[in-house]
Amino acid sequence: MDKVVFEPDGSSRERIQFCGLFVVPVPISSGLYKAPERGVLYFSVPPDRTKIARKEWVELKRLAGSGEVLGFTEYWVPRPSDPQGNPHTSVVVHVHKNGPLGSPDAYPLGIGVLRMDGGNSPEDYERQIITQLKESPTQA
Repeated sequence: MDKVVFEPDGSSRERIQFCGLFVVPVPISSGLYKAPERGVLYFSVPPDRTKIARKEWVELKRLAGSGEVLGFTEYWVPRPSDPQGNPHTSVVVHVHKNGPLGSPDAYPLGIGVLRMDGGNSPEDYERQIITQLKESPTQA
């Protein structure tokens, strides 16, 4: 993540833009991820968990531009209103590449901010993501 932009720029932050190189899940794919994409992730604060989201946003802004591989949600997120009774679904994250950002996605809370290559022992899929990001031709 290269840069973080709060909207509005002040104490009542309602939306956030993450600019950089991202690996996001393939929707409804049981664990698959897309190839690294450069662009912007655009989120709004979840009304029921504002304090937690804003705390994560401050931490992500602090780490932006550090060159570290960061994670901030889980692959599976709650979906209590699923008509089939499935309590979880894969998180859907849009990487905006050009033009207007449109409506923000709801910020997906999960594991907090994770420094994936910061000394922990990553899982196999995490190692694969780290390698993809570091070797991506869109890294620069």
